Amino acid sequence: MKIARLLLCLIMVCGCDARAIPPPIPDPVPQPENWPALIYNADWVAKAKDYVATYQQRWDFSQNIAPYDSFGPYLNYHLTKDYSARPKVRFVGGLPEVRYGDAYYRNPVTMSQFALMQHGAGEHEQFLATADALLEMQDLDGAFRYQFPWTYYLSGETYAPGWVSGMAQGQALSVFARAYHLTGDKRYLTAGNLAFDFMLIPTTDGGVMTTLADLDQSLSGYIWFEEYVSSPANYTLNGYMFALLGLYDWSHYNPVAGDYFGKGIESLVNMLPYYDIGGMTCYDLGHITFGDKDPHVNTKYHGVHIKLLHALHSITGNRWLQHFEHLWQSYIE
Repeated sequence: MKIARLLLCLIMVCGCDARAIPPPIPDPVPQPENWPALIYNADWVAKAKDYVATYQQRWDFSQNIAPYDSFGPYLNYHLTKDYSARPKVRFVGGLPEVRYGDAYYRNPVTMSQFALMQHGAGEHEQFLATADALLEMQDLDGAFRYQFPWTYYLSGETYAPGWVSGMAQGQALSVFARAYHLTGDKRYLTAGNLAFDFMLIPTTDGGVMTTLADLDQSLSGYIWFEEYVSSPANYTLNGYMFALLGLYDWSHYNPVAGDYFGKGIESLVNMLPYYDIGGMTCYDLGHITFGDKDPHVNTKYHGVHIKLLHALHSITGNRWLQHFEHLWQSYIE
């Protein structure tokens, strides 16, 4: 059986496994022929060794490895993030602004992560002030729009101010879930429901939700939330997993969010093998959907992938999430 069959035919089996080492992958059920074959390029595998060395010299995400709690510290951000040390970040009124080009802007993801950092540190008054600032950034349709232009590296397209991101929507949900839990203030409930509703708008209609159809049209039943909306889809991994955490957080208040979280986990489990290039992970699947490109590798995000898989496994108990978490962690140990 081809390696693509062995890796891609992942059975959606949920159930906690108490062992520290994940169980062996069982023989998979037959996978439809329309799933694209995995490609392993010898040059990619050779470069992976250099990527691992870079990761080991520059990054350590071990402090972010923790079970996930929708109302507890978010990925231990309070232990690892320090926006005051970032040269492109300034603070105005106690809130972060990021420099893009010659101007500073409020970035919805930065704002959400800053709020989550404050929440994890127990700085609830400051957290709620940042959550209120995030409320002010939300459009009437529920979107959190970036107010600066952005040139996307895969397509070369410059996104005009007002572009949207599934990651921004999901991280805002994580903030509003915690803010509503702390206060019972229905402003956060309303804002969260609007942010969630916007997440379900297809990319073809100006939203952030797409499908796996750009891998094969027959896969249009699988959903995906794009961090960077592009045509064809790029399937950026970290932004998608952040979006899933937001859906899980909001499922405590809106059961439909839980339904989409479950659908999203199904897509994730089937897609994970594509990001493994043999000893390292890639950032997105542009090398597949755009074609004629090498995998985009950012060593920092290899660690981000691992911590997000750990969080999602702690929620779902899905053995495949645990398998890839441990496999990818073994590459850098």
